[in-house]
Amino acid sequence: VTVSASAWNARVTRTVVGSATQTYPIVPGGSPVSVELGTPGEVARLTFAGAAGRRVSLGLTGVTLGTSSCCSLKVSVTRPDGLTLFSSTYVGTKGGFLDTKSLPVSGAYTILVDPQGEDTGNVTLALYDVPPDDVESLLPGGAPVTLETTVPGQNARVIFAGVAENGRAACRER
Repeated sequence: VTVSASAWNARVTRTVVGSATQTYPIVPGGSPVSVELGTPGEVARLTFAGAAGRRVSLGLTGVTLGTSSCCSLKVSVTRPDGLTLFSSTYVGTKGGFLDTKSLPVSGAYTILVDPQGEDTGNVTLALYDVPPDDVESLLPGGAPVTLETTVPGQNARVIFAGVAENGRAACRER
C-alpha cells in the first residue's frame, strides 16, 4: 500500500508492505515440518485435516527466530469454523509444546506461526496424533503394573480402590 499526502509545496509518500504468508501441509502423526521465514513480517500457516474426536498435540523445536528464549514467535491453532483451538502461545529459542486437545469438529485446521518483530529464521513443527491415555488398575499389595506412553501429550495413570479409616484415607508404606 502506498499513501501520499500533499500540503502546500510539500509531498510525503509512504509505502507499507504487507506480510507474506507461506502455507505448508502438516499431518497428525506424520513427519515434522521445517518452516523458514526469511523475510521480516513473514508468517507461516500450516494446515491439516482433522476428524472430530481425534487428539493432537504440537511440538516446536529448532527455533532460530529472534534471540528470546521465551517470546520470539506466537503460535495459535484455529478450527475449521474459525474459532480458536489453541490460543496464541509465545515460543522462544528453547522451543515449545502445546498439550493435547481433542478436535471438536471435522475439517481443515490451521496452525499460525507469527514471528514477533522483524525476526527471521526457522522453526520445526511436529503435530502428534495422540492415542488414548494409558490407564491401568492396581491392587494394593498386588503385582506392579507397567505404564507406557508413546507420544508427547499422552498421559498415563493408575487407578486403585481405597478404603477410608476414621474419615481419612489409609496409607501403608511398603
